[in-house]
Parts: sequence; C-alpha cells; structure tokens
Amino acid sequence: MNTISHPVMQTRLIPQTRIRPLALAIALLFAPSALLAQPTGGQVINGQATIGVPANNLLTVNQTSQKAIINWLDFSIGKGEATHFQQPPGGMALNRVTGGNTSQILGSLSSTGQVFLINPSGILFGKGAVVNVGGLAASTLDLTDADFLNGNYRFLNDGSARGITNQGELSAYDGGYIALLAPEVRNEGVISARLGSVAIGAGDRVSLDLDGDGLIGLSVDASALNGRIENRQAIQADGGQVILSARAAGSLAETVINNTGLIRADSVAERNGKHARARPTAGWDASTRSSSPPPQKWVR
Repeated sequence: MNTISHPVMQTRLIPQTRIRPLALAIALLFAPSALLAQPTGGQVINGQATIGVPANNLLTVNQTSQKAIINWLDFSIGKGEATHFQQPPGGMALNRVTGGNTSQILGSLSSTGQVFLINPSGILFGKGAVVNVGGLAASTLDLTDADFLNGNYRFLNDGSARGITNQGELSAYDGGYIALLAPEVRNEGVISARLGSVAIGAGDRVSLDLDGDGLIGLSVDASALNGRIENRQAIQADGGQVILSARAAGSLAETVINNTGLIRADSVAERNGKHARARPTAGWDASTRSSSPPPQKWVR
C-alpha cells in the first residue's frame, strides 16, 4: 500500500482482456534511431532564432522573436549532452521532427521560455533525462504552424502518432506547465510544476488552453483506439493542478487512467472524455482502486 498525505487519483480496475498491452507501443519508442547526439538538421521556418554549433556537449538555440518554428530532421539528446533554448519572456518555440526517428531525450533540455516538441514517431524521456523549462508541450499529435502562431493549440493525430514515455525528471519553473499529449502516455519518472499545471491527454484530438497564469486547460476532443494513461511514479503540482484526460474508441475499448504512483496537487481532475471528477485534497489512499471519492467541484 502506498500511503500519501495528498490526493492520489486512480480509476476502477479494467479486466486485462479489455486493455491492449502497452508493450508494443513502448517497444516502438526504443526502435533504432539515428546516432544519439544533439538535435540535427534544424531549419528555422518562422520567427527569429539562431541554432548554434554544439560545443562542450551543449547546443544553444537563441530565439529573439516571441514565437519561432523550427523543423528538425532529428531531435534527440544523448546522455551527458544538453540543449538549451534562450528565449525572451513568454517566448515559445515549436520544434517539429520530420525525419521519422523517435525523439530520445537522455540528457538535459532547458529553456527560459516555452518549448513545444512534436514528433509523431514517438517521444522518450529516458532514465537520467532532466528537463527544466518555463513550459513544455510534448506531443505525438500534430499542430499546424498557423494554429501555433495564432494561439490555437489544437493537436490532431494524422494517423501515425505513437506514444510518449517519461522515465526522467520533467520540471517547470514556478507557475509553468508540463503537458504530454499522445494516444498513449506512460509516466515512470517524476513530473513537477509547482504553482502551475501538469496536463496529460490521451486521445486523437487534444486542445490546450494556455491562459497565461500557469493553470492551463486541457480537453480531449476525439478518442484514440485504446487511449490510455499510466502513472507509475510521481506527478506533483504543489499549489497548482493536475489534469489527466483520456478517451478510447471501439465497442470493447474503455478509457483507462491507471495510477499506481503518487499524484499531488491542490486540484486533481480525472477526465474520462468530457466528464471530470475532482479528488479531495487529503485522505485518498493509493491502494483504493475500485471506490470513488465523495462528489467534489473541480475548479481550474
């Protein structure tokens, strides 16, 4: 039994025969990729940014415009290597991977602003990975350049989206956010956003609402085949909120939000499709899998 002093959210048990195992999806994340190094083949297609030459295992992207879009052939970071985005206050960089390789983040990713990483071929934050950013939206669902530039953060599965796995440490500055969006998302590491938001969405169409105060909104607008979220370690947003939302398709498929770890925040919401249940701020035991908490009003 896991005993905690803050809210822990879990759903009812689903018969194993009705859940597609994640083994294949997770295995795809470890498929052979390009030689792990710094991100390669970067091309700035919108905004003003300069991609530096790697030196001493550090690659720096200097962004001077409020928003920038960069296409990369590969976006992976090897163990012991670091990639840093130097951005203006509130700056956002959309990084789109076009080369077909899974993004394997095994080193350090940091920024002074917000980083979007989009790769339909899958994203792995491996053991030892450290992410420290103002905001992170990692997605295998696509986001058009026009929507990004216009502030419409609507992510859509183009039919090839794989999963996201985190085994590292993902953290946002105070009031920032961490968002993981894919048909299937698994957390085996630590995700934290003090005074901000952690948002995990599993589906084929997901919308983010970045209202500027750290407490972002998330909705899953279209189901994915066997859409699933698993938390096996820790998700923390002290003074903030955690949102887990998933939708699954198919007559025998069920939405699955499975938590065997720790979730801690002032507000924790579990959304099966468009239905939300908030967890109380205390007294929720991780070993309680089949019961429901008393009705609560979820406030974002």
